[in-house]
Amino acid sequence: VSKEETVYVNATAEGEVKDITVSDWLKNSGSAEGDVSDVSDLEGIKNVKGDETFTQDGDKVTWNTDSSDIYYQGTSNKELPVDMKIKYYLDDQEITPEELAGKSGHLRMEVSYTNKSKKTVKVDKKDVEVYSPFVMVTGMILSSDNFSNVTIDNGKVISDGDKEMVVGVAVPGLKNSLDLSDDLSDKIDIPEGFTMEADVTDCTMGNTFTMAVTDLLSSLNLEDSDDLDELQDSLDELDDAAVKLVDGSKDLFDGTKELYDGTKDLYDGTEDLKDGTKTLKDGAKDLNDGAKTLKDGTSSLKDGAKTLDDGAKDLKDGAKDLKDGAKTLKDGAKDLKDGEKEFYDDGIKKLKDTMEEDFQSVLDRLEALQSDDAAYTSFTGKDDSMSGNVKFIIETEGFDDGSED
Repeated sequence: VSKEETVYVNATAEGEVKDITVSDWLKNSGSAEGDVSDVSDLEGIKNVKGDETFTQDGDKVTWNTDSSDIYYQGTSNKELPVDMKIKYYLDDQEITPEELAGKSGHLRMEVSYTNKSKKTVKVDKKDVEVYSPFVMVTGMILSSDNFSNVTIDNGKVISDGDKEMVVGVAVPGLKNSLDLSDDLSDKIDIPEGFTMEADVTDCTMGNTFTMAVTDLLSSLNLEDSDDLDELQDSLDELDDAAVKLVDGSKDLFDGTKELYDGTKDLYDGTEDLKDGTKTLKDGAKDLNDGAKTLKDGTSSLKDGAKTLDDGAKDLKDGAKDLKDGAKTLKDGAKDLKDGEKEFYDDGIKKLKDTMEEDFQSVLDRLEALQSDDAAYTSFTGKDDSMSGNVKFIIETEGFDDGSED
């Protein structure tokens, strides 16, 4: 026997709960022999589809059935495991739904959800507290006579000319459950709510409907997921983005500094090489001039022989400068290579290793969130022998000309 619950919530236009009705379906109870044991803290329980009877002792409910599934209903005043709040702003000023009705201007509607269902699961052999995975989907239909230029940040807007159909999506608590590092948190956007904006004329809004589904991760196959494998493979391509991802990292800064120093030595070596080449050229010119002077006459021999000696000396000095420049160039190239290696080893490689560790931690937590320990399987209770599934439907009131529907 399994138990499926649907929790219907009536709420104000701002998301405040007014009343809760729960419908329960005991599936396959007809295959049981005689009585079916159930657990429920509902008030005013009544059979809504058959004539099966029940007895109640505290939270224990025993149904007498031998041929049918059981459908029953009751009310609850329990706190919901996930809260929904709606705030309205007209021209950037917060406003109540009653005040907003009939007004015109630019509307911003902020819908936020708060997950309050915490569970303890095992992650890498450690006890970790996470939030039960809920996916929240809110839908609303807006008249094109009253709403135009409709946008939403986490969701979709579909227009058919007469009306705008808006769907917002969020997964409250998941980002916290995954315990994302700063680097991954900046790259992975997991919304806790959504914002809808529009230009409104004589603002009138109908009811909104929100569904909270509890089996978000059950269909994911993390081991064979191509998308997750591709994400892990993409860590090898982080080289180009490394500077942006770890801006301010000491290791990367040290590697970059070494790279800079090597580049500076390379530049200095190049300057020495340039100077040596210039001196060599000057020496060669002096040598040529000396030879010319020697050829012009014996009277200039002494001066020419001196110029030749100076040219040879300049040539020697130039060769020495050239050798020193080449050595400095070699040293600069070595420093440059060492800087590049340190930049990779202490910067990019360490970043990649860290990202891979962080990513594996995310995978481990996602797998833990798929476990029965993290699942939210019942709002009103169920017998230990039953499997369970629950979904929530939250309906918020609309408003029109200052009056509530």
